[in-house]
Amino acid sequence: MKKLAISILASITLISSTINTVAHAKLVAVLPPALGATVSGELKNVECSTNGSQDVIKINVSKLKDYNVFYLPNPDRVVIDIPKAKAPATQNKIDVGGRYASSVRYAQFNEDTARVVVDLKEMTQYFVRKESGMLVLYLTKPIVDNVIYYNDDDGGNLVLDGIKLFGGDNGSEKLFTETFDSNGKKYTIAFPNTLGEVKSKIVSINDGYINMIRIYNSKSAGKTTMTIYAKENFTYEVIHDDKLGSSVVSFRKEPSPDEGDGKQETEEPKDDKPETENPEPKKLDVKYSAISNGDRVALTVGSYEGYNVFRLTDPDRIVIDIPNASVPEKQGTIKVDSGRISTVRYAQHNSSTARVVIDTKGLPHYSIAEKDGQLIIDVQSPTYKNLVYHNSGDRVYFSLKGAKLTEGGADLKKFYTGKYDSSGQKYTITFRSNLANIGTGTLEINDSYLKSIEISTDEKSKNTSITFNAKDKFVYEIITRADVNDTAITVLKPYSAKDKLVVIDAGHGGSESGATSAGVKEKDLNLDIAMRLNSLLKSKGVNTYMLREDDSYVGLYERAYIANSLNATLFLSIHNNAFNNKETGTETLYHPNSAKSKKFAQIIQNELISTLKTKDRKLKERPGLVVLKATKMPAALAEIAFVDSAEDRKKLLDENFRQKAAEALCRAIIKALEDY
Repeated sequence: MKKLAISILASITLISSTINTVAHAKLVAVLPPALGATVSGELKNVECSTNGSQDVIKINVSKLKDYNVFYLPNPDRVVIDIPKAKAPATQNKIDVGGRYASSVRYAQFNEDTARVVVDLKEMTQYFVRKESGMLVLYLTKPIVDNVIYYNDDDGGNLVLDGIKLFGGDNGSEKLFTETFDSNGKKYTIAFPNTLGEVKSKIVSINDGYINMIRIYNSKSAGKTTMTIYAKENFTYEVIHDDKLGSSVVSFRKEPSPDEGDGKQETEEPKDDKPETENPEPKKLDVKYSAISNGDRVALTVGSYEGYNVFRLTDPDRIVIDIPNASVPEKQGTIKVDSGRISTVRYAQHNSSTARVVIDTKGLPHYSIAEKDGQLIIDVQSPTYKNLVYHNSGDRVYFSLKGAKLTEGGADLKKFYTGKYDSSGQKYTITFRSNLANIGTGTLEINDSYLKSIEISTDEKSKNTSITFNAKDKFVYEIITRADVNDTAITVLKPYSAKDKLVVIDAGHGGSESGATSAGVKEKDLNLDIAMRLNSLLKSKGVNTYMLREDDSYVGLYERAYIANSLNATLFLSIHNNAFNNKETGTETLYHPNSAKSKKFAQIIQNELISTLKTKDRKLKERPGLVVLKATKMPAALAEIAFVDSAEDRKKLLDENFRQKAAEALCRAIIKALEDY
């Protein structure tokens, strides 16, 4: 792991008089290094940016060997001294306007030390790491008092301040346990509370790497459990940095097994030719260059026959697999940071296939050409716009920002027409162009669902058409969501009755937090229990469909109509309650016009009460709830407990309680499925 330095400002109680003597309130420019000073490096420039919830200050220093970082108050600022380095003789100042940094100043501090001062808007936390001849300073807020999360170009890190997870005579004995779930996207680390106290909390992150982090401190068991719910497969490493006095959980993305193949596997056709040994893989060379209208990635390899290109989302990236090719290094990275590409990564995907991943900013257009023995990938700014594609979970959908293609909910008005071609795999919708400002062009996708979509306009009729070129026969559920000002188009493959599909609805999400109390958000609890239930059902061979697997918004009628289009057998919505800070217990809601829904709700209620031992608040009729009245299959809404009750909230923050709730719901669903 790369060198990491971190400091918790709140814990700093003393700054030595020596530091205070040399660190003035103002950065003072001095004369350039004297002739005899031992200066070998040079502070070339400083770059500042805001990345999500953190400010990033990159300090480019040639021949970087060492540094010293400390905090000074009144006014708040972070100071970085770089010995044996020269800087401009006069002070340079950059106005940052970030979340935490107001400005950055740098100049020569004394004859052999360059100094960088980051002026802060408020006290925050900072940490520095060395990377490729550069110092990178991160400014962020903790997710709890002594746990800090930050991300970088390759993944993320959890820093456990003041906690040492290793022991033994040589300090290498692990004092923690690690577990991974079967799909590789959930990582859990557990350690004794004697190593350090961490408060229980569910934290929604929802950046390009992870959905959320769940921390549970069990006083009775005497241990703390931290679970990372990732958006893709990562490799994890836990280390202890003696200089920091902190252990760090680091996870990294690699363009090898962690990226999906983007297409459904098919058996290779066999022929009668005798088997031959596989040829020696050819070495792959990757080069990036800027071109007049975009970016170019050139791949040079002996042969690229049989290559596959596809797009992945959340985060957005273009993937190129080249069979019979090899990459000499574990992972190569080219930092680009253009208007379309952030980085290019390449590594060995498996023993015979090299993989190149182009991390993109949004969904730029790309084209592929074979020229002069190279495979050329050109990435250009798209002519389509206000379009986002998601395909990282069960739900595959487009978001058309600002578009209004439907109106209403129960009586849905459609402002578009749709038709399939004779194959059933090409579907086109047409609408007035003033209903959606999405431009024109072709979005190449080539995942397991879609080859591409084409957007075109007819100036004469003033109509716009979107054509979905699919790889199978799909249903397209289209609905405008006024709350988030977009139109969602969900791509669905209906199930047959014998498939017995269960739709799992984690209540609320995105801009809708649901009930909140003492910093706990209902939407996070709902998602946690839903994800646990999904894993349990899948392990028992039950077909499931999660309406959301992250902190995203889903409309009420949208949830119901998706379940209907899927031809689901059962629909379960998972919620938690709130009323007057005093009520406790569990109840299950159903629509009074459906006897099957009432029976399903009763099975759920019985299992929850039997397992959780909470107060039995019985079944409740709710004829007005959209997810119960607009669904065509038996549907129920489980209110597990009360978020605003101190007694129930304590239970909900207990991982064991949420796991038991999921297990009870799993048993209830399996019982209910016996009737279908």
